[in-house]
Formats: sequence, structure tokens, C-alpha cells
Amino acid sequence: MRYMSIGEKGPSTRAIPCGLIAVGLSLVICSAYMQNAYDALSPLWEIVKDLFRDIGIAFIIAGGVTLLFEWKEYQNQIIKCLSNIMIGEEYVDYIDDDQKSKAIDLLHRKLYMMNREEDPNSFFNFVYNKIIPMLTDCYYDDYHVQIECDIDEQTGLIIKRIKKRMVIVNPIEGKTCNFTLPFGATMKIIEGENRELYKVLSCKVSDNSDHLDDRAVEIKRKEIKTDNDGYNISYSGDLVLNISKKTVVETETMTIVPISDKYYTHRIIHPCRNYDITYLISNPSYIVKGHGFNFCSDERFGAGIYKQACSSGVYIKFTDWILSGGGVVITVCPDLKTDPAVQESMPGLKDEEPNPEKTENEITEQLSSIVNS
Repeated sequence: MRYMSIGEKGPSTRAIPCGLIAVGLSLVICSAYMQNAYDALSPLWEIVKDLFRDIGIAFIIAGGVTLLFEWKEYQNQIIKCLSNIMIGEEYVDYIDDDQKSKAIDLLHRKLYMMNREEDPNSFFNFVYNKIIPMLTDCYYDDYHVQIECDIDEQTGLIIKRIKKRMVIVNPIEGKTCNFTLPFGATMKIIEGENRELYKVLSCKVSDNSDHLDDRAVEIKRKEIKTDNDGYNISYSGDLVLNISKKTVVETETMTIVPISDKYYTHRIIHPCRNYDITYLISNPSYIVKGHGFNFCSDERFGAGIYKQACSSGVYIKFTDWILSGGGVVITVCPDLKTDPAVQESMPGLKDEEPNPEKTENEITEQLSSIVNS
């Protein structure tokens, strides 16, 4: 058995105003009937007729006033009922995408802003305008990079062959989105070198099948104002894809840089679920160090960066999602243990563990400039 709490109105209590109005209407109608049914009424019936009319009007007024006072409660009940309907799956499935977006926007702002004045430069607006749209944009499900680096001390050049395999996914089924895949690099002009410093060797695209079709990518070369690191030439080009389902892209590019250009930086511009890079060198006189940077690498997100060094390079893998702007910076520097001049001046160096403190500091400075740019 359920007992009503104090002040709670049950169904019978709420029906009283309606009952008063119904009785009042009945008495008024009965009075009007008596007036029309009999041409002349005795004084007693005349009194009864007027009494029915007056009591009926009083009941109608009393019921109407009572309903008026309780209307707010009824209104709250109606709003609550409509709210339950609106947050149900049937209603959400019924409205179109534009109405869904407006409803989400309204709810987010109500939850975050409360009664505060909205600040266009708030963190909420930054997330809502920059991060939330990524939920409906294409993303990398897999992104694998392998770089084979040939260091030629006689010519003073480093030639890199960069192979990439990307799996691109459209999260919205039944819709097509435009996906821009960037190509290019910012480099240093090499005096006396007539070859193109950046070149696309191959680009192949497959739409959820085993067959890869060749795609042409136009690369534009442009000399730019020399920056603090000496980079003065830019190569750039885009491959625009219409993604409707899972798409595989395989590319191979080649770059030629002076041996003094020891940094390689790679940042993605779309969210990525699985990202890893392998950087290999052919010259044993050099060592490779690498660092990964990512917004979600903080412990709060449960993500991390796995790094493994080997005799001929380094392997870096992100263990969770990375957002646009995340990536790696890798540096190549001479191995002091293999330098004869250094070994002669420091005989005990060969037996010591490598201490690439200078290299680490340089990487940190480079990483800071990348993140702050």
C-alpha cells in the first residue's frame, strides 16, 4: 500500500475542481431547462430555478478558480511528461539531424553555462567549436610510418625514403566527407644540388578493397623567408579524397637534406587511433633519438607513448588516440663512441654508457618550439 506524503495531491483531490465545474454546469443547464419547459412557474419552483442557477454559477466559479491555482502544477507535470518523451529514443530518431544538433547545443550550453554570462573565449566554446566537430569528421584508424635514412658523409647529404600506410574511416554511415591528405615539407636549399629535394614516388588509394589505384599529387615548390632554423624552401600539395567507407592510402616520398639538418618532425592533422613510426639509419656512426608529443598522453587519459631504441634506429608507438597536432620529433646525431678523434682524446668513452644529454636538450628545445608554434 502506498501512502501520500503531506501536501501531495492524489487523483481524487485533483478531480474536485473538474467535478465542481461539471455539477455547476448541470445545475445551470437544469435551471435553463426549467425556464424553457414551463411557461409559468409557481413561486416555489421559481425560487428552486434561481437557486439551481446561482449554485451552478458558484460551483463553476469555484472550480475555475481552483483550476487556475493548480494550473502551474499541471503545467509542470505536462512539461515533465514532454521531457520524458523528448529524451526517449523514439523522439530522437524522429527529429532530423539539424534539430538534433540544435538540441545538443542547447543542452551543452545549459549544463555548462548555468546562469553565467557566456564568454566567447571560454574553454567551453574552444572545445565545442574545435574538438566536438571532430566526432563527425574522418579519422585515421591506423597510421604507420617507416623511414629509411641513408647518411652519406662524403656528399654531406641525408636521403630519406618515407613510406606511409594510412587507414581512413568515415564515422557517419551513409554520408561522404571530404578528406584532405597533405604532402610536403619545409627544407633547406642545398647549394649545387640539382635534384628535387622533395619528391612523391608513389601514391595509391584503395576503397575497402585489395586493389590500390595510383593517384597523382601535384607538388608546388616555393622559396620562403629564412626562419631561425635556416629553412628557406617549401614543398606543398594536397590529395583530396571523398571518403564514404574505409579507405587505405599508401604513399612513398623521398627527401634530400644537408647532413646538418638532423631533425625530422611529423605531426598529423586528423585524430588517429593507432599511430607508430619506425626510423632506421644505415650508417652505424650515427645514433637516433625520438620523442612523441600528444595532448592525450597525460595519465588522466590513460594513454601513453611506447618507445624502443635499437642499434639502427628507433620505434615509437602511441598506445591510444592522438588528436590533431600530435606526432613525433626525431633527431640524428653522430655517435661519439665511433668518432676516432673523440676516442683518442677520451680513451674511456668507448667503455662508458652513452650520455646524449646534449641531444636530449636539443630535442626538448625543438619540441618546445614545435608545440608553441
